[in-house]
Formats: sequence, C-alpha cells, structure tokens
Amino acid sequence: MKCIIFLSLVLDQETGVITICVAHTKTKQMRLVPLNETARRVLSEVGPDLFARLNKHDVTDKFAHYLREAGLLGFKLHSLRHTFASRLLARGVDVYTISHLLGHTDIKSTMVYAKMNPKLLQSA
Repeated sequence: MKCIIFLSLVLDQETGVITICVAHTKTKQMRLVPLNETARRVLSEVGPDLFARLNKHDVTDKFAHYLREAGLLGFKLHSLRHTFASRLLARGVDVYTISHLLGHTDIKSTMVYAKMNPKLLQSA
C-alpha cells in the first residue's frame, strides 16, 4: 500500500481514498473521502509537496488572496463545499450519498442544498 500523509490526512494512492483523522472533523468521526480520477491524477503529478508545511490557516489565506486577485467578492473556501453539493444534486446524485460525502451525521444538514435548487425540485 502506497500512502502519503499530509495535514493529518492519509492518502492511499492505490485506492484513491483520503482518510481524515478523527481530531480533524467536526463530528470527531473518521471520514473516508474517495477521489475522482482527475483529483488522483493531479495529486500524482504534483506529489505530496503540494501539501508540505501547510496548515488550515495557510490554505484559507491563500484562497482568499486568489479570490481578491480575481476580483471575486463574497466567496469563502466553504463556498466550494456548497458548489460541490449543489452540483451533485443537480446531476441526480441522491441526498444520502451527498450527505455521506460531506460528512454530515444528520440528513437534515444536507437538505439545505436541496432547497438551493428550485428548478431541480420543480422537475422532480
């Protein structure tokens, strides 16, 4: 098994799954996050140095910096999470699967995203 450890996360390159340690989740439960082929390819090309010596504040600060440079206002790193969930829902992924990918322990937390897309609800 070829694994890379960064930011208290473990990336298993063979399975393409990231394990998030208990101490770094809101729910204090270990999470397994599968990566799609694009994410796996990018990580294999860039390598673990991409994450070397980073902490969560560095990532947040860099994201905010690039948003300012691009002239994008009103976005936060958490906006990516909302976009991820909303796009999965729009593609027809069931709410239970989205809930699992987001690490929600209560499906009600995930239902917020269903309310965000009235067009999808109308078509259903």
